[in-house]
Amino acid sequence: MIKPLVYGVIYKKGFYRFNTNTNTEIPDGAGPDIEAAQGWYDDVIEPDDRIAIVTHTLNPNDYWRGWFYFNDMSDEDEADPVEVNSQDHLDIHWETNNGSGHYDCTKYEHIVNGNIIQTINHNEQESECN
Repeated sequence: MIKPLVYGVIYKKGFYRFNTNTNTEIPDGAGPDIEAAQGWYDDVIEPDDRIAIVTHTLNPNDYWRGWFYFNDMSDEDEADPVEVNSQDHLDIHWETNNGSGHYDCTKYEHIVNGNIIQTINHNEQESECN
């Protein structure tokens, strides 16, 4: 049996530390354990600002994949996939990691039953895949 992939959504008080209007953070995408997100919650979020960390199980039949890279260290062709359950979660992941402007994304893909049904390129142009 394959272990389900999980990721953490962190809820905190106040505003996001990089001056956006969200109080959620998603430090990493789905993986075999929640340790990285728990470490972010424990080490980065101030104790007085913590509300909770919630573990989400990746839906293998309907999820989103974003292709991210550090634009000051690599090229877009070296982007790594980050998988979460929704487009909103990809947006939060991008904001969480882009405080200094060097974390970038080439595209988002919506994957249903193993097929890419929608692609949103970095330039925000949408394409439907049938």
